[in-house]
Formats: sequence, C-alpha cells, structure tokens
Amino acid sequence: MARLTSKTEKGIPAPVMDYIVSVLQETYFGEVVLVAQDGSLIQVEHTKKLRVDAWKEAESSQIEWTAQREKKLRERIGSEFSALSYGRLAITVQQGKIKQMNRLEMQRFIDGDGI
Repeated sequence: MARLTSKTEKGIPAPVMDYIVSVLQETYFGEVVLVAQDGSLIQVEHTKKLRVDAWKEAESSQIEWTAQREKKLRERIGSEFSALSYGRLAITVQQGKIKQMNRLEMQRFIDGDGI
C-alpha cells in the first residue's frame, strides 16, 4: 500500500483533506471521523443519515461553501487533528452545517501489560 506524502495542515495528506471536505459538503446529516495512530491519519470513516422529518429539505438543500469558509474548515480540521497521537476526531454535520467536532484522545501503555 502506497503512503501519501503530500501534506497539508498538520499532517493530513492533501488528497485526503480534499476528500474529507468534499464529503462534508455533500452531507446534510451525518458524521466524518478521522482516526489517528502514532500521530498519523490512518483511517477516514463517514456516515450519512437521512432524517425522515427533513427528507424533502435534504433533497433540495444546497449549502453555499465559500472559499473562505472552506479554508477556515481545512485549518480547523488540521489544528484539531494535530493534537492527537492516538484517537479520533469526529465532525458532526446537521442540516448541512458543521455543528461540532469531538476529539477523543487515547493513550497507549508501552509495556503492553496495561496498568
């Protein structure tokens, strides 16, 4: 498996950041999760949800993404993700807008036996 070496903000490869932003732009309700191991991005998960109460709204809605908004988003994702050595950054989207980012930091015990 080839490793992506072109980096953008805080260690996320440029093509992967492009993918993350495009998924966020296409999501009306859902979540994108970035998984870190040894300070590197190893996995991107995304879940799109279709809420019954917002069915028609989701089909017809187009949220405007300006270049400035996208730039700020890329910087924020890079900044939040760079704080993780092990863990997950979950980006929650509701009604086409990013509502929150949850960072779950995990720690590994080097000796392998735990505490």
